[in-house]
Amino acid sequence: MIILHLIDTLHAGGAERMVVNLANGLLKRGLKVHVCASRETGVLSHELDDGIALLLLNRKSTFDLKAIFRLLVYLKKHKVTHLHAHGTSFFLGWMAAICYPQLKFIWHDHYGNAAFLGQRPKKVLKLCARRMNLILSVNHALVTYGKKVLKVNNTVYLSNFSPSAQNLIAVSQDVLKLNIPETFKIIMVANLRPQKDHLTLIKAFKIVKTKFDKVSLHIVGAPSDVNLYGKLKQYCSDHKLDTIYFYGTEPRPQRLMAQADLGVLSSKSEGLPLTLLEYAHAGLPVVVTDVGACREVVQDHGLIVPAQNVDALADAISQMIQKPQERAQMAAAFQRHVQANYDPEVIMDALINHYTQLN
Repeated sequence: MIILHLIDTLHAGGAERMVVNLANGLLKRGLKVHVCASRETGVLSHELDDGIALLLLNRKSTFDLKAIFRLLVYLKKHKVTHLHAHGTSFFLGWMAAICYPQLKFIWHDHYGNAAFLGQRPKKVLKLCARRMNLILSVNHALVTYGKKVLKVNNTVYLSNFSPSAQNLIAVSQDVLKLNIPETFKIIMVANLRPQKDHLTLIKAFKIVKTKFDKVSLHIVGAPSDVNLYGKLKQYCSDHKLDTIYFYGTEPRPQRLMAQADLGVLSSKSEGLPLTLLEYAHAGLPVVVTDVGACREVVQDHGLIVPAQNVDALADAISQMIQKPQERAQMAAAFQRHVQANYDPEVIMDALINHYTQLN
């Protein structure tokens, strides 16, 4: 097998991190693996292990013929047998698979929960799905979507995974530090997009701030939506929330997680957030919204609240601050749970088995 992972960019993000994790894992198993960033590379390109070839297409539009031709030439030259397309790159992958009927075409569905699925481009997806040999879905709602809506019977669940705690970057003098370390530090690692619903978290933090003096919020993620970023900053300024900090893109957010006291996700929709697994490896207790696979991952090892509910989120965060012993017990149990049930080696075994069955 010769595998090529196809994704739009290698900027910091959950799907992009999984491409790196999977490619590195396949290489360690002795397989030939390539990665193609169709639009741009990004900071995560430096996380690819030596021995993984990286192709950049510089695709400017959906029907960029020059980029499509480059991909086709590359696939033929390197005798790629399995084209593994991630997220929104399914359309480019479909065009390549149409040109090469012998190519095994896999789509990795990373995004959304049941409530979010109706917003997808169903017509385009259904067209492309006719050529898909396999859909890998990161939660069970997406498996149902693949089978029932896209009519791809060979749709299976494949969990995300994060490198183990031993691979976390140790905090040292030359590593980026969280501001005002003497406070109770809440961290949210998620690119600034509407689905992540940072505003609900900021509003909840405003309530928490009235109860506790020494508390801070640390938001780590690229300002993917510039207008949203501006609105969030303006809200913080208007309400004098001077202990909220925005850090932008951080290629190794584990370095900051290791310094925090609580990990939060306030999303309106999710697949299976890689950040949640990274919180566990960093030993953080968590408060998350009940979307995607969050409840399945956290179970009773953290606090789960309804999405877009400011008061519920504020109450859960306050409870974590007030009960340090319970917080520590939850964090330890959550870490053990993730290490036992989201083992990278087991997930890589499953992926390779799915590839092999397509031959």
